[in-house]
Amino acid sequence: MQSSVVGMNLQRFDAQDDTATILGNPRLELPKLSIPMDEQTGHGYIEMMQLAIGGNMHRASYFFKPATNGEWVTVVDITGEVSEPLFFVQSAWCGKAMLFDRRAKTEMIFGEGLCTFQLMDGFDQQGRVAGGGTMELESFDIGYSLLCQLLGTANAEKLLTHLGIAKAHSANVLHVPRHICAILHTCFTSTFDGDLHKLHAQAKLLEFLCALAGHFSGKPPRPAKKCKPDLLHHLHEELTQLMGEPPCLDELSRRYGLSARTLNEAFKEEYGQSIYVFVKDHRLILAHESLQHSKQPLKLVAAKLGYSHVNHFINAFSKKFGYPPGSIQRKSSIK
Repeated sequence: MQSSVVGMNLQRFDAQDDTATILGNPRLELPKLSIPMDEQTGHGYIEMMQLAIGGNMHRASYFFKPATNGEWVTVVDITGEVSEPLFFVQSAWCGKAMLFDRRAKTEMIFGEGLCTFQLMDGFDQQGRVAGGGTMELESFDIGYSLLCQLLGTANAEKLLTHLGIAKAHSANVLHVPRHICAILHTCFTSTFDGDLHKLHAQAKLLEFLCALAGHFSGKPPRPAKKCKPDLLHHLHEELTQLMGEPPCLDELSRRYGLSARTLNEAFKEEYGQSIYVFVKDHRLILAHESLQHSKQPLKLVAAKLGYSHVNHFINAFSKKFGYPPGSIQRKSSIK
């Protein structure tokens, strides 16, 4: 079952907004932009960042209404040319997506643990996302010459061959270990602002490229095993079920028999976010879903999520979604 196109055409942003950054054609910065969708479908936003070394990074987040469950929602349609072959990578942290590359005549479905890889001589593709839930997608594009400069020409060509995209225009979807994907998904997760935030993202991108090249060359660096995976999975499950004020990191470290730093770093390596950021994001997503289907006072919602003051909840919610929580309830009451 397919939905009608709610589309986001990045070329349209180029024509309408002088601050736009177009894939493969960097201009000025476009920090965050709402993705146009009708209210019955959901909402989303895309963040873009131009790196000092060249190339661009992107993060897209989608939040679909339950009514879209079982549908493929078209969210992007891109056409355009590039000045040189472009290495383009996409990774989904949650949810499922479909990418149709019209030039390569390839349709790729990917989700957690799968990445799409393209060596492109131009853009002519459509992206769709599985409705009914949430989706987070990180991607980046860098020119072929920059890839050769960073990895060395021999290593770059070897990597592209292992990825099955040795020549432009070609595309492929491959399994990538979670601990390598997690590196890419921390590019936008930073406590820094401005240029330091870009520096953090650039460092993570370089780390991802190094780990990716090592993995597909057959000589991957071993991820540090600081604690057992089942312990981390148990902690993850506990954090998703807890309500009210979350336990502090020191308390969790005592409970799990590890230092606070070791536990936090291992959790971030496994799930791509620190414990604090994960709990905060997870609870805000729960709050968003709850407000769509109930008229609970914001003070009560904030208290359930562990916020000491409702204003702290409103500020955090507005920062993540781009609008205050009260606007959801007002829309529901109008309907």
